[in-house]
Amino acid sequence: MQDAKKNFLPGSTAENKARAYSNWYGVDLHCAIKELELIGYPVSEKYKEQVAVSMKDIEAQRLKKMKEAEQQRELEAYIDSIFYW
Repeated sequence: MQDAKKNFLPGSTAENKARAYSNWYGVDLHCAIKELELIGYPVSEKYKEQVAVSMKDIEAQRLKKMKEAEQQRELEAYIDSIFYW
């Protein structure tokens, strides 16, 4: 993290430092925000709330996709079980 304080923040020209930090260090946005705050970079409460909502939406989409895939597998298994040669 000290590396980020010395090298990342002064050299970063990105508008959204949290997103750039997340991409550069390979962490999610929640982690990036926490780490940026730990090294002294201010992050607005409004942005943190937006990230929280966004992450919840992404998780909901992922769960929906997993559920649909499971239903598709069950349907295929059922169709295969009633087909006879």
